[in-house]
Amino acid sequence: MDAAIRWSSQNTPDRQRLLILNLQEHTLKLLEAGAKEGSKLDFTTISAKSKLPNIRALDWSPADEELVAIGLPSGEAALLRLDDNSNDLLSFTVKHQRLCNAVALSTKNVLAAGLDKVRNDFCLNIWDVNQRLGSWTKEKSGWTSARSQLEPLRKLATSESITSIKFFSDQPDIVAAGVKGQFVRTYDLRESHGNPVLQFATRCVHNLAIDPLNENYLASASNRGEPVVCVWDRRASGRSAAAAQSPGGVSNAYQAGAVLELRDCLGPTTASSNPSIWSVRFSRFEKGALGILGSNGRLKVYETTKDRAEHPREGHGDVQLLRTTRCRDVQYACDDPYYSHDIDKRVITFDFMKFDYQILGYRAHGDLEAFDLQFTPPVFALSTRGELAVAGRRTVGVVLPSESDELGLATAQHATEGAVNGALEVPQLPQSLHSRDLASSENELLSVKKLSTDASTVVPQSTLTKVRDLLGLTTVERRLAQAGYLFDCKRNASFLSRFPDQIDVWSWIEGAEEAAKDNGMVHERLDFSYLGVQAIWKPDLDQDFRSRTADNGRSPTEDEFITAAAAINRRQSRSTYAGIATKFPDQRQLSILICGWAVSSAELDADLGRLKQQGCRTEAAALAMLHGQSKKSVEQLFGGTDADRTVAMALAGYHGFAGLSKDGNEEAWIELCNEIAKNAEDRWTRAILALVSTGSWAAVVAEQALPLRYRLGAALKYLPDRQLTEFLDEVTHDCVGRGDITGIYLTGITDRAMDLLEAYIVKTCDIQTPVLVMSYACPRYIDGMRFDRWREEYLLRLHSYRLHMEVAQYRTQHTKKSRDRMGTLLLKPGPRQISVRCNYCDHSLAPDDVDGETITSISSAAATAGESFSSGVHVGNPLRGPGSSQGVSCPKCDRRLPRCSVCLMWLGVPDPRHQKRGSVGTLSGSGRLDESEDAMSRFLMFCNLCHHGSHAGHARSWFAKHTMCPVPECTCLCFAQEPCG
Repeated sequence: MDAAIRWSSQNTPDRQRLLILNLQEHTLKLLEAGAKEGSKLDFTTISAKSKLPNIRALDWSPADEELVAIGLPSGEAALLRLDDNSNDLLSFTVKHQRLCNAVALSTKNVLAAGLDKVRNDFCLNIWDVNQRLGSWTKEKSGWTSARSQLEPLRKLATSESITSIKFFSDQPDIVAAGVKGQFVRTYDLRESHGNPVLQFATRCVHNLAIDPLNENYLASASNRGEPVVCVWDRRASGRSAAAAQSPGGVSNAYQAGAVLELRDCLGPTTASSNPSIWSVRFSRFEKGALGILGSNGRLKVYETTKDRAEHPREGHGDVQLLRTTRCRDVQYACDDPYYSHDIDKRVITFDFMKFDYQILGYRAHGDLEAFDLQFTPPVFALSTRGELAVAGRRTVGVVLPSESDELGLATAQHATEGAVNGALEVPQLPQSLHSRDLASSENELLSVKKLSTDASTVVPQSTLTKVRDLLGLTTVERRLAQAGYLFDCKRNASFLSRFPDQIDVWSWIEGAEEAAKDNGMVHERLDFSYLGVQAIWKPDLDQDFRSRTADNGRSPTEDEFITAAAAINRRQSRSTYAGIATKFPDQRQLSILICGWAVSSAELDADLGRLKQQGCRTEAAALAMLHGQSKKSVEQLFGGTDADRTVAMALAGYHGFAGLSKDGNEEAWIELCNEIAKNAEDRWTRAILALVSTGSWAAVVAEQALPLRYRLGAALKYLPDRQLTEFLDEVTHDCVGRGDITGIYLTGITDRAMDLLEAYIVKTCDIQTPVLVMSYACPRYIDGMRFDRWREEYLLRLHSYRLHMEVAQYRTQHTKKSRDRMGTLLLKPGPRQISVRCNYCDHSLAPDDVDGETITSISSAAATAGESFSSGVHVGNPLRGPGSSQGVSCPKCDRRLPRCSVCLMWLGVPDPRHQKRGSVGTLSGSGRLDESEDAMSRFLMFCNLCHHGSHAGHARSWFAKHTMCPVPECTCLCFAQEPCG
């Protein structure tokens, strides 16, 4: 090695010094770091020494920044002052001259020198420097202390060559030494016997380095041959270290007892290029970061952490192993085939900085360069409430989602609208969120609570806003469920006022549900409820109607199907078909009914008036045109813009001349309409001009910007049978492939809808709407495993949001929708999830039958509590008292329930305020439960913190005015606590 660099252990953020030894020029410089520009650092020279003798080892005193220890070829260890202009050395001589391989200074100014092997002489000498510096003063140049010979304080390692030495800062009386080709040892200088307290057999005995952030770990490296670095744990007991030694000797064991072994740590090497390890250093800033420099200029940093394996490696006792988490190439080798560079530019020595995760490298041509080691990306965790937790190295932060007043849909609008069109557009995520963006200082540890309220102090405001907007998308499902997004179609559509496609879906379901009421879509043994246009126009009688027959038996015939369609049309008062000639008028009329186009003249006028009032004149004109009302279509455009009046004139001219021009101006007319349509931004205008220019309804149907409902209405009324079939097949296939949810008009809520909604979920990640949509037909008409999985996933999400009441509401309403035509429930009610248990024996308080099985749920028991109290009939074990059957005491141990903390009556006894004259318990004089009575007043309520209980009605009255528990001397804030999940 041609140079050495040391970063001072006494540096502060305001004053950072370093020491550079150049062995070629025999110079030693003390520098102070200044400003940094890119990778270059400005330095000020504090002290410079030149014409120094040959130096083989160097160490900087951790106790006195003005003292440097050097090792000389003669075997002497010497002290050199940095605060004067002299090169005077304070030498510590040895008996036999040999090479001094290593020197080290402790925080107690104890000097250790490691020497080459000489027979019958010690190779590790320890001196107390304070004995030679007794009269030394900094005011005078050179050394004023006595230069008499000083015997070493301790002499260790007889006839063993010492290659490297390091003192522990936290235990300055313990020194680690590498014995050439044999051991890594630690000596306790307080012990008189001189034997090592810990010893590892290994050939990795060079370049000892101690982790300053965790001094239990020390690293050592091999010198020649395969580049290997081992990390040792000084906490290993002597027994563990001895057990780890290879029985075959140290010649074939590099890693005996090592907690981490890095073989070939300088990368792939060849016989022609076999680098040796020049330097090994631990980072002073990043815990577990180990830097390794090779003779070929390659500089690598290994980041390590504890291995969390359940079973430690055999032979290591209870010592926990380490593992590498990341390997960084700071500098490539000068002979690298891809990143080769001049040998004069290679890094020949390095050291870690103290107050930042950076490396200061010294190149062969004399330049100093700082290498910034990018932080490991922080750990992210996303909660079910949309809260993003960010854990950096020394900080923990939480970014809350943005929630608008409209259920977060104002934030999510751009994403959902893009998803509907097949192109999801969301705000761009920041490229990285490093820890330096999260922390304002090294030692600052920001609490989660602080960051939740003031996250702008952690993340830049521009980045924070984007992240919050994205997190807002994750809260839409929860907030919709909380607002009541369930089976009320009108209410659901009002939540989604910004999304016309979802509104169309819920409007269709509302119409289908209204039509199916009172078996309105049933004729004899066939049920047409929730079928789509495709299933009516081109039915698959085996697949679509197998589960829609009264007996679930044979599939219907074609005649039965057509007869049923005609009967349903008559029942719905839409039996007259007015449209293009067709062979299947009943199927066309039923399909028009399903799409919502079978409206009366009064209903059409109401829709046109509503659109006109909203300013949607072109949409109203297109609607009237699709219904064949040309005069009303032209009237809707009167009073609009000049462009609207131009379209009205074209539309009036088209209808005035029977739609087609037979003279030579036909081509000019088409070109003029196409030119106007090309410049029109309104999709309704383009649809009108498409009809006016060509006279063909196929051009209107081909306008993909129109909502699917309008295109279907035009196709069902005006396309011939063959073109209609081709159109429906093409559009159905396209909607299912793109996951366009408006395809529900075509598929209905059938097996085909499962494929459509599956593609919709993949594209939008919205599982909430598909589950609610399919719940109308599952399991009544469809029994699919996919829906069961979606349903369970959705309910698990609601549980994770702590929306347990919403889960119960969904299960209850879905169970009601599962009744078949005969009123039989196809979904069994879920098992009882809540029960009241005895605090003494943990037995359920619900009444039991003679076999010990619960015969009623807690809700049923609460609903019939009055009957138990009024009749006094004992149910259950006849040896128990009547109180157990009345719910006043435990049916097993017969202990009473606690008293109500408000009225002080026993829980389980009816509230006397709800007893009416002529009644007993909660029964009225007629013997029935009074419907005006609040059902919640009969339930029990317990606090999860203080465990005090009360009648639910009493608790509600109490906590309407108070937040503290009603029990005297109890300071629990029952009502202020967040409910448990």
